[in-house]
Amino acid sequence: MRIPFLVPWLRLLAVILAAALTFSAAGASAQESAPDVEAAEPETETDGVPRILLLRPHVGVGWASAYNRSGNALALHAGGRLLFPVSLSPKIDATFGLEATYLQLDITGKDIFTERYAAVGIVLEMTVVKGFNLGFGTLGYIGVGGTNRNPFGVVTNLGWEPMWDSRVRPYITMRTEWIFDQATYNVLSLSAGITFGI
Repeated sequence: MRIPFLVPWLRLLAVILAAALTFSAAGASAQESAPDVEAAEPETETDGVPRILLLRPHVGVGWASAYNRSGNALALHAGGRLLFPVSLSPKIDATFGLEATYLQLDITGKDIFTERYAAVGIVLEMTVVKGFNLGFGTLGYIGVGGTNRNPFGVVTNLGWEPMWDSRVRPYITMRTEWIFDQATYNVLSLSAGITFGI
């Protein structure tokens, strides 16, 4: 099955990853050439205790379309991420972990789509520019309600959160999902939530 609509998105993802790796390599070489620069440490709070876990509940609304089915619809999602911080370089903070999200594609009541999923998967987020983060992951979508299929999908996000020294921070992100079911769904959402640092 050919999916030509994915080619531009995959190229964009490849460019973003290449830029992130370039920044990471530049930071690593700068750290090696300057021995007096301190090694990167996990992000700490004002009390000096490093974070070992981030809990990020989110909720959002967006637009869903299907490439081999006619029609568009509003989409709703709610869920959260359980993330573990890891330092890639002095300039790039990263987190990896699990996501669990409920996704509903027919909230307009017109039943353009009748798909509902519980999505579970692995995600990676990186903060490349201060305050801005990008993330991607693979999710397994478990059909709930009238949906009895279990497709897989890909999720990406580009977002912002303030750089406050606080254990509780709001964030907002643009979230894109591709769900490879009988129809290939593309869901573009605006998502907001709160990050709790533990």
